[in-house]
Amino acid sequence: MQTEHPEQTLTPWFAVGTDRLRLLSDGQSIFAALLQAIESAEREILVEIYWFAADAAGARVRDALLAAARRGVTVRVVYDSFGSLYTNEKFWSELRRQPSARVRIFGPLAPWRRRFKFGRLLRRDHRKLVVIDSARAFIGGFNIGNEWWPPDGARGWRDDVLELIGPTALEIRSLFWLSWRKLGGGLPGRVPLIPREGNGLVWLIANDRRISRRREIRRTYLQHIRRARESIDIANAYFLPDHIVFRALRAARRRGVPVRILLPEKNDVPHFGLAQIALIPKLIRDGFEVYLYRPVTFHSKTAIIDDFVTIGSYNLDHRSWRYNLECNLAVFDRPFAEMVRKNFENDLKEARLITEAEIHKFPLLLQTAGWLLLKLSFML
Repeated sequence: MQTEHPEQTLTPWFAVGTDRLRLLSDGQSIFAALLQAIESAEREILVEIYWFAADAAGARVRDALLAAARRGVTVRVVYDSFGSLYTNEKFWSELRRQPSARVRIFGPLAPWRRRFKFGRLLRRDHRKLVVIDSARAFIGGFNIGNEWWPPDGARGWRDDVLELIGPTALEIRSLFWLSWRKLGGGLPGRVPLIPREGNGLVWLIANDRRISRRREIRRTYLQHIRRARESIDIANAYFLPDHIVFRALRAARRRGVPVRILLPEKNDVPHFGLAQIALIPKLIRDGFEVYLYRPVTFHSKTAIIDDFVTIGSYNLDHRSWRYNLECNLAVFDRPFAEMVRKNFENDLKEARLITEAEIHKFPLLLQTAGWLLLKLSFML
């Protein structure tokens, strides 16, 4: 059911179960909504992000967090040391001085420390979430940096973010505090440490360090791909699925389910782009429609499968399901799925469909390099 939220009218809101949701699909709308939420916070702001850049966009968000901390709001920030490689301690110095603020680094790249373990280097916190006052949350593929929100007003990277108002925000809050506790931070008085099961219309799916939960998002993808009857649309910047996911997609296509895959024309991670060159012929031969997004860098991680939608940080690659901490929102609602699918189809208008004739024109050197990288995709 589509509704209008009284405070913000950038895009339509949808009432799904007991939550309200809206899709934000460009840096201007993402950061306008995010800053408005931070500036209106009264009690608590939680940020868990892979890449918090020390640039103009990062400084604007940090300064908004600083202003919130100065008015007494509890502020907690977790960022990944590898994703935020060039963000130094000085960037956070003023925020750290505030009594109500704390900043922690996931997986510091510090081999000189006594407790450092090289085996943990592969494990990264790839989540992208913000929770405000236990009631509002943002989850998607975005990071905080100029790439998404250019200071000159240019068009930033194409990404999808879900903004949510409602009880599911408590689940996301719980996930954050579990991460915080693992990093040695203290917990506030009341935190539900066990998220509720996904038996509603909107729920959180997350990979964490527990063996039983390390493949949670992948399991959800597989479950819905195997049940698909109408359509499968996947927009994913780093699409290198493992053989089980690929077989499930191919089986869906053989059942007569249309499968459309949207990839970046130019990948910001070049070796992924090369590996995808080798994957694309395979997809086309199996009857998939493959599109390459052209205008700007494409970074979305979105899937629409019949009436099911999932959006978040999860890439359909080996790193996301084997190593990373990830989180997605899952939504089961036909009107909402139709809106997200329409957004996907708008992206297709700015993309080009790859034909079978075209794949034979890929330079042999690129095909060879791509084939080798595809064989090594479990390491990428």
